[in-house]
Amino acid sequence: MGAYDILDKRHQLLAKGYLKSDIETIRVTGNTQTTYFLGTLENNKSKYPLLPPSGDVNVPQESTIITDDGVTYTNVLSSVINFTIFKAGEIKARTDGTEGSYFAGTLPSGDRIAKFINDSATDNPLTQTSNLVQTGGIDTVTTGEAEQFNGQPCRTLFIMFSYDEAIMEKIFSDNLGNNNIYVEDSEGNLIDLPFKCDLTISFEKITG
Repeated sequence: MGAYDILDKRHQLLAKGYLKSDIETIRVTGNTQTTYFLGTLENNKSKYPLLPPSGDVNVPQESTIITDDGVTYTNVLSSVINFTIFKAGEIKARTDGTEGSYFAGTLPSGDRIAKFINDSATDNPLTQTSNLVQTGGIDTVTTGEAEQFNGQPCRTLFIMFSYDEAIMEKIFSDNLGNNNIYVEDSEGNLIDLPFKCDLTISFEKITG
């Protein structure tokens, strides 16, 4: 992740976390210090227009526009990212001799998806702290079975990061006519739009 191509739907990143072997149940929380939402409108126009890459194509420009909190803004992941925490046993080790893991079945959706943006909010929909575990009203998750990492016992947790499709559609619709975000490389190819990572994830041990 980090850059977005509106024509490419393959934006999921599956991360495997290694935890202490005595951590059986945890709460997972997403945190951000950002207070603005890139999809905010002002006079029916984007209040915080998307920004093109800077000199480094992997880093977005910093705007001279000042937010309501008196800071400049940039393209931030907190406005567009969502998370899925997988329950123990949902992600399985491959058995075809290939290293890695896989998810059997249809990827979780709906209430299983967590994000910083409250879709029903009418003013500022962003919340700075979000519980990332969304499993039928339960706010904790059981970690995977005990295994080894670098010769040490551990437990595992899988998190999928993805651009939220509905939010991205809204933000890009709000940016129709924003020609600044269409930047080509030396060969005439459009450069993917970069987003700054402005979030952290914390883990709270519940049992184990």
